[in-house]
Amino acid sequence: ALERPFAFGNNDRPGIMSANAGRAYLNRYGVLPGNNIIISTNNDSAYEPAHELAKAGAKIRLIDTRTKTPELDKNCGIFVKTEAEPINAYGRKSIRGLESTAWEGIESCDLLLISGGWSPVAHLLSHRGIKLIWDNQIACFVPSDTDAPIHVAGSAAGIWGNEDCGTSGREAGAAAAKALGQLGPDIKLPTGKIPRRGGWIIPIKPLYEVRISGRKLKSFVDLQHDVTTEDVRLAHREGFQSVEHLKRFTTLGMATDQGKMGNIIGMALMAEALGKNIHDMGTTTFRPPYTPVSLGALGGRHVDSNFRPIRRTPLHDWNLSNGAIMTLAGLWQRPWYFPREGEAIKDAYIREATVARKAVGLCDVTSLGKIAVQGPDTTEFLNRIYTNPFAKLSVGKARYGIMLRDDGMVMDDGTCWRLTETDYFMTTTTAHAATVMVWLEELLQVRWPDLKVHVTSVSDQWAGCAVAGPNSRAVLEACVTDPTLVSNEACPFMGVIEMTLIGAI
Repeated sequence: ALERPFAFGNNDRPGIMSANAGRAYLNRYGVLPGNNIIISTNNDSAYEPAHELAKAGAKIRLIDTRTKTPELDKNCGIFVKTEAEPINAYGRKSIRGLESTAWEGIESCDLLLISGGWSPVAHLLSHRGIKLIWDNQIACFVPSDTDAPIHVAGSAAGIWGNEDCGTSGREAGAAAAKALGQLGPDIKLPTGKIPRRGGWIIPIKPLYEVRISGRKLKSFVDLQHDVTTEDVRLAHREGFQSVEHLKRFTTLGMATDQGKMGNIIGMALMAEALGKNIHDMGTTTFRPPYTPVSLGALGGRHVDSNFRPIRRTPLHDWNLSNGAIMTLAGLWQRPWYFPREGEAIKDAYIREATVARKAVGLCDVTSLGKIAVQGPDTTEFLNRIYTNPFAKLSVGKARYGIMLRDDGMVMDDGTCWRLTETDYFMTTTTAHAATVMVWLEELLQVRWPDLKVHVTSVSDQWAGCAVAGPNSRAVLEACVTDPTLVSNEACPFMGVIEMTLIGAI
């Protein structure tokens, strides 16, 4: 079950925690969370933490909204004031004092613990579509009867007493075993006698908001989303009546909270504004997951090198077998440099550049974006998207072009080859291949729908290799079936020709 607060003046939202949280710090972590502690409650559950904190050496003052309270050891040193409520907490980074109906003025303290009741953890039931019903005796929503194969026990069923929780757990376990046909010799048949809900000595006195006549207090309902009691009442004035609408208007119970802390207060205040009972309001639909899940768990194995898919060119294995150090270019694996034994990256750069200038160099350029642009209006289309003219580009020739964004900044650059009168082959940079493709589609579908042009991404259909240097033509002549196609006359500057590689037939 979850311990919930109640709304009272805390304009600066100083350090406040639930009574059970203070108990957890003490018993679970061995930390005394405060030396001068005030505990404000309306139920029995705050008394045991008060006793434990006092025994650990803290000064404890306990204010209770009820007339009758559980008995405490007279020598425990705990000051108890009945029929008292907190009015306003003071402090910024830490609390320094509390104004209350239990005393005049501001009483100093270094910690304020709140216990406004408990709510069964019924989120998993809500995820299954099981409705919750309001129990006036313990002032919380509890699971309703259901035919679903679910058995609820302990505090999840609104049972607070330790002994009763154990009984309900045994009953739920036996019922589940019976339903599965797994009743063993040591398991007793369920009796069907579930302990009554609750279990405190003195009944809880429901308290959702502390109000003082003639004073306007800023009281937070949901500290995570800065929702105040006035925000809830504003939602009513704006015409919102459903708890789901209240949630969306105020953000009450959204995100990681999902109604764990402030939902009961918000629904009680909305019910009051509408003149209804809280059980008529119902609850919001709690969304999974109930407990926080780390982003690492959601990401799973898709981290580091597996964060995104890796694309390899047809020359990938050749590059590796020749000692290439690979690097990521967009999603592609491309060779960075080819070091020889004992070479650093600087030495390899100088050697490779020298060889390319004096002889010949090869570079795997498959990762460049490649787009087929076809249609009767293709020439006009290209003439519009590039900064330099393409209208007079001859068939069998290529031209370097620059594309600009709408704001005039350079978006991408590359070459465009004219294969026929209506068929062009465009290259883009590796990183912007997808961006250019989307841009071309937008231009054709939204801005120039009258142009008869079709664009197709063919980046994966074509391998590419740049051959550069004084001996580049000689290398190509040795690789193609018809060496004459590589001559200066047949393939001039920026010329485009089709040829067949030896071994490709």
